[in-house]
Order: sequence, then structure tokens, then C-alpha cells
Amino acid sequence: VIAGGSSGLSAGIFNRQTTNELELELRIRSADAFADLERRHGIGLIRCGYARLAADGDALALLAAVLDRQRTLGYDGGRLVDPDELSRLAPGIRCDDLAGALYGADDGVLDGHLLCAAYAAEAQALGVEIRTGRPFDPRAGADRVINAAGPHAARVAEALGVRVPLLPQRHALLVAHLAAPAALPTVNEYLPGAATAGLYFRPDGSDRLLCGLHTYAATDPPADPDVFARTVSFDEQEAVAERLSHRLGGIGEIRLEPGWAGLYPVSPDGHFIVGPHPERPEVIAAAGCGGVGLTVSPLVGLIAAEWAVLGDAPSFRDAPALLPRRFG
Repeated sequence: VIAGGSSGLSAGIFNRQTTNELELELRIRSADAFADLERRHGIGLIRCGYARLAADGDALALLAAVLDRQRTLGYDGGRLVDPDELSRLAPGIRCDDLAGALYGADDGVLDGHLLCAAYAAEAQALGVEIRTGRPFDPRAGADRVINAAGPHAARVAEALGVRVPLLPQRHALLVAHLAAPAALPTVNEYLPGAATAGLYFRPDGSDRLLCGLHTYAATDPPADPDVFARTVSFDEQEAVAERLSHRLGGIGEIRLEPGWAGLYPVSPDGHFIVGPHPERPEVIAAAGCGGVGLTVSPLVGLIAAEWAVLGDAPSFRDAPALLPRRFG
């Protein structure tokens, strides 16, 4: 089923406010591709804004350093905001314990199901045959195979005689109902590289939020993509409720209910795995995109396609850093 896995379970956030240099260009160029897909197909693109919070001066300085890199890459939509401006952009948010935020007014959210349907429509228009509901057969034979199986990419790779190391992480998503409509941006407390989880929430209509705790800290053991709990536990609900009541204490009554859980397909070094395997170059990985698979999907797909067709990835100069050969 198209979008039947992590893509359909995603919170659907896209943004260009990250400190990860390898990801930044991919996010910027992917956002341009989303705008084009929205014009042609409609993917539920809503530019509600995105704020990555800084708890102290050190965090704010780290976020400030992103601005020059963004502009070098042709994007000038990011800016630093102080707590006063943040409180105007996000009415009801608690700001007295913050140093500021990195904010992008034209970032926002999209619909994972509509995005995948748009990709399918584009592919079919080019003559691609889409087969669903059939078991994967590594003996079927193909000139090139692109392994974009999300949390299952490690198992698909094994069937093809190569290795894609993944540490799938299970993450819960909840639904917050607000007492009154509120114009809120997407907000994320998580700072890339942090060891602790950060609260995030994104608007889902005028009086609802999707929310959860974002982290890349490894879980032991990693989640099994075939057998994992898709329901949200009471402990998970309680942990989000505590953080949400702190950050949105000024917005009025919030009723929180369980949503669902999905998987982040995380690589051991936290970077994407994209490109041919040295021992079998006809097998190309497009995996390990963690919690931002939708966010970077247009460019990761382009890079994988270039490796498959051209034997190189000229569209992204840092493509060699993503190759699976780095894992031996």
C-alpha cells in the first residue's frame, strides 16, 4: 500500500532550520520541490512557520551560525527571533525560559499520504508500473535495485547480499485538542545532536496539534519493523502531557489523546545512507533518513536515481559522504 509505512505515519513536518550541514542543502532544495509538487498535484502544503527553540545563549549561537550557510545555499528565509517576538509568533507559548529561536516563516507541514500519491502519479506518467501487495523477490532479476524500504531496508539489503546497518527507533505521536482556535507555527525544542528528547508540536487544523518527543538517542534493543506497538502507552502520553503543559501553559485547556506510533530508520552515525554498495554497485541504498525522510525525500530520491542511471550523483556535491561504503 502506498504510504502504508513510515511515510503515512509521519507528522509531516518540513523545515530548513537545522544545524546539520549535510542535511541543510537537501532540505532547502527539497522544499523547492515540494512547492512544485503542490502546484501540480496538491500535497497539503501549509506554510505555518517553524521555530527551533534555543534554551540558552550557547544554543542560540549554534542556531545563529546556520544563517550564513542557509544564505550561501540560496535560502534567506531563516532568522533569529528573541523571546518577545516568539511569543507574538506563537501566542500562548512559554518563552521566559528561552534565549530565542531560529524561525522560518515559509516552513511548515504537508500530508505524507498526498505526497506519496504525488510521487506515484509522477512515476506512472513516466511509464513506471507500481506493484503493491506482492512479496519482495530478490531472485526476480533487475539491472538496478534502489532499496528505499524505510525501516525494512536492512532486511531488504540482506536479501540482496549487501548490508545497510539500521537502528530503527519507535516514536509515539499524540493529538492535542485546544479549547479555542489558535494560530501556531510548528515548534521544536530538540537541538540536533542533543542527548535528550525535545518536545515538538505542529498545527493540524485550527484547534488541534500533533505532538511528540523527538530524539535520535539509541533505543536498546532497536525496534523490530515487523513487530512494534503502534498504539501509544500511558507513560508516553504522560511524558508528552508534562512537556506540553509547560511549553503551552498560556494557551488554555488542552485535551491530549493517544495517536499512533511509527519508526525512525536511523543509521549508526546519524547520516543518510544513499548510493551504490561497493560489492554490488547495481544495488543502490536510499535509507537511514531518520525522522526527516519526507523532508528530504525529493533530493534523496534524485541522488539515488542519479547513481542508478549515471553511476554518479552530480546534483549533490556531498553525495560521497552518504555512500554505504563508510560502514565497511
